Amino acid sequence: MLYTDLLFVFVFMPLTVIVSLFDRSAEYKNLILVISSVIFFTWGRPAIILLLFVTVIADYLLGLGADCKKRPVGVICLIASIIMNGGFFVVFARNFLFDKGGLLGRFSQLSFAEKLIPLGIAYYTLRGVGYVFDVFRKNTEVEKNPFCLLTYMLSYHFMFVGPVVRYNDIRKELRERKVGFSEINDGLTRFVYGLGKAVVVAPVFKKLMEAGLVFENLTTAGAVFGMIGFLGYYFWSFWGYTDMALGLGLMNGFHYTENMLPFNFTKGLSDTAYAFNGTVTKRFCDLLVYRGEKKILYVITGIISALFVGLWYGFYKGAVAGALFIGIFVISEKLFLKDRFDKIPKAVVGLYTAVITLGGACMFCFDAFWKGRKWLFALIGKADGIRSAAVTEIITSNWLLIAFGIVFALPIVREFFKSIGEEVSKKGGYAAIRILQTVFVAVVFAMYTVLSYHGVK
Repeated sequence: MLYTDLLFVFVFMPLTVIVSLFDRSAEYKNLILVISSVIFFTWGRPAIILLLFVTVIADYLLGLGADCKKRPVGVICLIASIIMNGGFFVVFARNFLFDKGGLLGRFSQLSFAEKLIPLGIAYYTLRGVGYVFDVFRKNTEVEKNPFCLLTYMLSYHFMFVGPVVRYNDIRKELRERKVGFSEINDGLTRFVYGLGKAVVVAPVFKKLMEAGLVFENLTTAGAVFGMIGFLGYYFWSFWGYTDMALGLGLMNGFHYTENMLPFNFTKGLSDTAYAFNGTVTKRFCDLLVYRGEKKILYVITGIISALFVGLWYGFYKGAVAGALFIGIFVISEKLFLKDRFDKIPKAVVGLYTAVITLGGACMFCFDAFWKGRKWLFALIGKADGIRSAAVTEIITSNWLLIAFGIVFALPIVREFFKSIGEEVSKKGGYAAIRILQTVFVAVVFAMYTVLSYHGVK
């Protein structure tokens, strides 16, 4: 089951929200969330439920051990959590590595059928490691109530692209939270905004990407618009699924951390790196990056962190190269450039940041270096032609959505409309904003239903 399935949107989500309102106690709401999450998490994969509960119990016990006053015991428990969750991540989230001919093909007996791999397992394992690590570092109190930890670990709200919610962020809300008309209304609005981004806008860019980046016959137009499609597809998909996760949280009384922040290129690459799916990057930095005064250790651990971020997104060369490329520039900024940005014109800083960001993002597109090389040659005219009939067809039939997606992805445009909304709200136009939101929600629901009915995803 996915957030974008008709069954989820019109049956599963409203049913779980309504049932959770039958009792105001957090204990009851947690029970409903656990039951619904188990159904969601194991939809079509019932065999995996036992393993999920075993890992939750293991992390609960390892968390108790990590809180031990004897430091060696805490270290052993933290290492055990890393090994367990890391192995779980590789076996399930990257199971293709065990296929014959794969990187770990010698262990092909661990290659499972797709239906056995639970959705969102990558975020699940990162939560487990993160909880034990935070207990070990005293960033959160150890959880003595296993049911609260079970609710946190199994919550279906942040299964696909995050946010990576830290246990301490929702510790109080697991025990006491309010759900009323305002929370449900705001949550539903946020969810529908995300639904529109992921189902209406993102698929158009996916079509553009697939039409343009045909490496057997790569044209110059295909290289340019195909990359625009790649960047647009992942930007709008991540943004949409994040909005849906935050909306689901609000409808259940939780206030999760924002995962997609507005890009501000004038502040440098380090800020921009945390803007896209930033909770994942920050989590890896917290887990791996050295915070002391020795710069050489900071550089080494920073590069290791960037490597793991790349592997997190995918076990292929482009993801690793892109993460390392951006990571090296971020490290350089932290050590040498950050204090000098104030003396450099913002336009120069913005141009530098945009170029490096786009360069690193483009690397994520290629699973082999020869594709990246061919794409670069195509940009300078050494391609299999200039025009692309497939790209032209996609643009002419979807030009309005493509233009909308490009324009509203620009930080300056988003900030402009945000400032207008704030100004209208200050002048007593709150009712008008609510009416526009309601109309927009209705339009998105209608478009989503039509597209889903015709099988367009």
